[in-house]
Amino acid sequence: MHPAYYQTNIPNAAILARAALGTQLNEFVDNYKLLNELVEKHYPPDKKEKGKIFIAQMFLGGSYESIVSFLGKANTNNRRKLESLLNFLYHCRNAAFHGNKFYFKSYIRKEFKGGARAEWGNHIIDLGDEGKTLFTQKLKTTDTVFLLQDVKRLF
Repeated sequence: MHPAYYQTNIPNAAILARAALGTQLNEFVDNYKLLNELVEKHYPPDKKEKGKIFIAQMFLGGSYESIVSFLGKANTNNRRKLESLLNFLYHCRNAAFHGNKFYFKSYIRKEFKGGARAEWGNHIIDLGDEGKTLFTQKLKTTDTVFLLQDVKRLF
C-alpha cells in the first residue's frame, strides 16, 4: 500500500504498528533464546555468564528503542499499565547501555526521593539501586524474555 494510506488512515496504521511490534518482539525473544543457546554451547565455562549478560543488555536496550518508536502509533487500552512497564524498562535500558549499572540523572533522583519508583511484578527500581548492576543484582538474564512478553501483552 502507498505510504499516504497509512498517514490518512490512523486506526489501520495503529493496527499495523501493533502487529509489526508484536512480530518484532517475537523475533527478539526467538533470537534471544537462540543466542543464549549458542553461548551455552560454544563459550568456555568461565565466559558464559558474561556472554549471557551481554546478550540480555543488547536485547533489553534494542527492544526499548523499538517499543518507543511504535508507541506513538499504537492504540492500546492499556496505556497506563504500558507506561508503568515502560518506565521500568527505561531504567533497565539505561543500565544495560551504561555498563550494566544504574545511574540516575538529577531529575530522576529528585523523583525517587519524592517516593516515585519503577515497578514490574515484584521487581522495584528506586534510589537505593544507584550503582547496582542490572543483571546479577536486580534481574536474571532470563527475566529479559518475560519482561518483553509482558510488554507485548499490553499492545
